[in-house]
Amino acid sequence: MIYAFSFLKSLQFFGAVTVPFYLQRMGFTYTQMFLMELLFSVALFLFEVPTGVVADKFGRKTSLFLGSVLFGASFVIIGITRSLTLFILNQILSSFGMSLISGADRALIYENAKYKGKTDTEAAAIAGRYDAFATAAMLIAFPAGSWFVSCGIQPYTTALGTVFIATGICIMLSGIAILFVKEARQKSEQNQTVTSAFKHGVEGVKYVFSNKKLRQYSLNYAIVSGLDGVTSFV
Repeated sequence: MIYAFSFLKSLQFFGAVTVPFYLQRMGFTYTQMFLMELLFSVALFLFEVPTGVVADKFGRKTSLFLGSVLFGASFVIIGITRSLTLFILNQILSSFGMSLISGADRALIYENAKYKGKTDTEAAAIAGRYDAFATAAMLIAFPAGSWFVSCGIQPYTTALGTVFIATGICIMLSGIAILFVKEARQKSEQNQTVTSAFKHGVEGVKYVFSNKKLRQYSLNYAIVSGLDGVTSFV
């Protein structure tokens, strides 16, 4: 089921029509698109450590399930709303959901492989197939979403929202798929208290912001991610 999770969460039907969505449905400029991507990248970075606490304390499956629900819901909201204020708030929700998924899926794959006595090579092969299912999903979803928007079944601007909604539903369905994956957890992780886990998360954030080089790296990462998001639209 880990492959089903990878496939469903990667069905990005909006991929080929993001530019017209922002320009024609939302009425954004390219500058506004950059700012939205920058906001997402900064929020994603800020959430990475705190949300890692969820996976460490409550398990990778819990983190992946919650992340899928929130991340998927954010796409549904994007497909429905035309409010700039709600869109901005939704970018934060989207980054929070994605941060719950980021890294937790890989950790689940390698921890389960180690628990089952598989070698590093075998674990890497599983991770490779996991990525292959994600790639296959995108290869299917991109042209399918583009066709749907242009086929005339719905008015153009309405269809632009629908592909985001469809993406969100698939991502939320991936959360159901992950519930059927068994998770092997270490006793040390299970015995960790919420307080100690949260404390480690806060300490991690404080360390990043107290270190000049890490602060600069984080800022550069956010800016580059924002620019990458905009250039990927063009």
